[in-house]
Amino acid sequence: MKSLQQLISEKESELQNLEDSLGLGFPIVEQAKMVQISHLQLELEDLRQIEDPYQLDDNQQIVLEWLEEYYAKSQWPFPFYVLKHAANDMPANIFGFYDDFTMKEEYEVLAAFAQWGLEQEEA
Repeated sequence: MKSLQQLISEKESELQNLEDSLGLGFPIVEQAKMVQISHLQLELEDLRQIEDPYQLDDNQQIVLEWLEEYYAKSQWPFPFYVLKHAANDMPANIFGFYDDFTMKEEYEVLAAFAQWGLEQEEA
C-alpha cells in the first residue's frame, strides 16, 4: 500500500508533467489538460489537508513548539503532566499568544500536540 507522501509525490509529478505539456496540442486537447490540471490541484489540496490536518497559525505554532520542547525537557514526560503545568511554566511572551487563543484554536494546538506525541512514540 502506498504511503500518503508517495501518493502526493506521484500527483505532484503528474501535475508538473501536464503543466509542462501545455501549449503542445490542439485547443480541445489543451482544454482537457486544463480540466485535468484543475482536478489534480484540488486533489492535491485535499491530500495535503489529510497529511497535515492541523493548519496552525504562527502563534499556535509557537505555543506548539514550546509544548514539544517542554515535554522533551520534562523530568516527568507524561502528556497530562505537561498540560497541567504548561500554563504556569510558560514564559510570558509565549503565554501571551496562548492567552489570546479561542477554544477552537486551543483544541487545534492540543490535537497537533497529541499527533506529535503519537509520532514520537512510533519513532
